[in-house]
Amino acid sequence: MLIAQLVIVWFKAFIHEWHLLHGEGLTRHRRACFDVFTALETYQTRARSMGHLFQPDPPTPLVTFLPDGTAASGCHEANDVKTPFMEQRDAHYANMFQFAMQMNKEMEAMVKANESSERKVQYLLRLVMKDLRFNAGVKHILEGLHPSAYEAFQNCRDLAEIVERQDSS
Repeated sequence: MLIAQLVIVWFKAFIHEWHLLHGEGLTRHRRACFDVFTALETYQTRARSMGHLFQPDPPTPLVTFLPDGTAASGCHEANDVKTPFMEQRDAHYANMFQFAMQMNKEMEAMVKANESSERKVQYLLRLVMKDLRFNAGVKHILEGLHPSAYEAFQNCRDLAEIVERQDSS
């Protein structure tokens, strides 16, 4: 019981001293008022340094529907006039498919180049660059190996021997 009374007295003394030291900060006169608008306006460092570079996106076209399920404008199909949103979207996705196809071809070429000899890599590069057709004849293929390879093939008619000669040279 005596220990509990001593703890209570010590706690009251601590609270009294703390209030004397820090109590003025709790008064209405000294209380800091947290204002969200002021905080957001004050701490926008990027807006101050790079705000002139920011160009807002055009608003996304919105179709509103009435409670009965019909569109407010009567139909919700795209109008013939391109909105700034559609123009910006089209500019962003322009040639994206061709770029993806080119990237796929390059990745396939890299994988096959690691697995192939130097001659086969040259042959593959000609295919990728559309210099050599996929259904090309023997003349086009052999000229890809060496300019005189087709003439040598005409003389001996052994394709494996021609390719081995080119790989060894």
